[in-house]
Amino acid sequence: MSKLYPGISETFVKKYHSNIAISYHHKTTIDCNMYCKIKIEDNIIILEVYCDSSIGSNKELSILFKASNSKVLIALIQNHLDVISRLSSKHALYIGSELIKAEIAQLMKQDYIQN
Repeated sequence: MSKLYPGISETFVKKYHSNIAISYHHKTTIDCNMYCKIKIEDNIIILEVYCDSSIGSNKELSILFKASNSKVLIALIQNHLDVISRLSSKHALYIGSELIKAEIAQLMKQDYIQN
């Protein structure tokens, strides 16, 4: 695991470092219901991961993934053990399909609206 990006292998970071950006907000909860928002800003696809706090019902932005294409974002998610371990198969497939739609919208210079 790398010091700069905990939870992501050092090899992956060395290979994709110039194409990725990850922000960690103060805490990720251990037990949470997760939901994701996908958007495009400045030709970058952004995946925001929100968790329900185990203490209250507030949803907090836990992890922010940014990449220029869906392939890199999917690789980032796959290498982030904390996120991948909490995703159901159905939710993972949904996120993958939405990332592909976002990339198509990005390439076609169209607005993307998450379904």
